[in-house]
Amino acid sequence: CETELGSMYAYDLMITLPHDNDAKKPKNLQKLDQLSKITDGYKLTKRHNSITDIVKDMNCTLNGNKQQFYTIPDNADMVAQLLLLYENAGGTESEYWMDYNYKRLRLQIELKDYNSNEAEKEMNNLQAEARRLFPDAHVSVVGNVPQFTVMQQYVERGQMWSMMLSVLVIGIILVLIFGNWKVGLVGMIPNIAPAIIVGGMMGWLGYPLDMMTASLIPMVLGIAVDDT
Repeated sequence: CETELGSMYAYDLMITLPHDNDAKKPKNLQKLDQLSKITDGYKLTKRHNSITDIVKDMNCTLNGNKQQFYTIPDNADMVAQLLLLYENAGGTESEYWMDYNYKRLRLQIELKDYNSNEAEKEMNNLQAEARRLFPDAHVSVVGNVPQFTVMQQYVERGQMWSMMLSVLVIGIILVLIFGNWKVGLVGMIPNIAPAIIVGGMMGWLGYPLDMMTASLIPMVLGIAVDDT
């Protein structure tokens, strides 16, 4: 997953503010920096990148590389001067983190590992925090990771629902065959036991539930039904 250049997995948080030049306001940059620090507490986060890193680096450099100046200045003119100085010095990365009208902010989160359930939880939490800090802005997550996570969650939940439906149908069939609901339920034991054992072992060994592992349990159930 990890390489020298970064991570194979990453997603971006996009914050579209109501007016032009809002993205340069110190209070909005400080809120974005606060969001960055929130992601540090997430299990999957490897590192994050945004315009705040550039602003803080410039501010620290112009103040003798003193660590206490590695912050977002409170003065709007100072922020504008730092961005102008960065661009005049040949810096081009600011165009990736802010749009031309200074209306949109971008926060990139690189992941050290991928787990669809954890990724979904972290992205939902980050969007909720962003909407709390930017109530008037449009907030969304973009990139391959959000798309893949949604697709994977649909598949996983679909597989689980299909398994539960299969167990229900098999139980009804056994009850009808034996003519007794107690005997039918007893007949379910050898059919569902392998699936329960496999699922329990996966959880105990720490295997995440993804598209491949979610497909395994219904397959085990099908094999057990064929053999019994």
